[in-house]
Amino acid sequence: EDWHLTPAGYVTLAEYMVEALLPHFPSLGFLARQAPELPLQPSGCGARARLHVAGCHIPSWSSALVGWYALHGDFRGRPMYRQCDREGRGGNLVIFFCSEGQGSKWAGWCLGPEHRWECWARHEDTNALTPPQRGWRLPENGPVDETLVLSFELCSG
Repeated sequence: EDWHLTPAGYVTLAEYMVEALLPHFPSLGFLARQAPELPLQPSGCGARARLHVAGCHIPSWSSALVGWYALHGDFRGRPMYRQCDREGRGGNLVIFFCSEGQGSKWAGWCLGPEHRWECWARHEDTNALTPPQRGWRLPENGPVDETLVLSFELCSG
């Protein structure tokens, strides 16, 4: 039967793997230093982690992409985030992972409309367990947009 780790479980697993391999492969130390801290949901306090998208070098796209994204289940074994406002009302944009089984052209993280599953912005990192903070191509086959930044924040709600 299939089973999946939670996003926090993937982070914990990666930490254990780096810790176990570090004595044998000292060059992995840079991975431990670069790993982003994920704010985890504290038990019983009603708080949750959200993702915030900021910046965009295309002004006409910025108003659509910029904003809050809340955890919305998982897709292909990785967390999926859906656009929302501060009150939690959903939008139609999602950040999701495309596996290589869907074609190597699309492998990595995508940001785009949920109803069409198309990719407006794309990140090619297929190893990242959560959406990467920087290095997104916008449009999906264009140059890396250095102004587009994702950050995790802990919000009450």
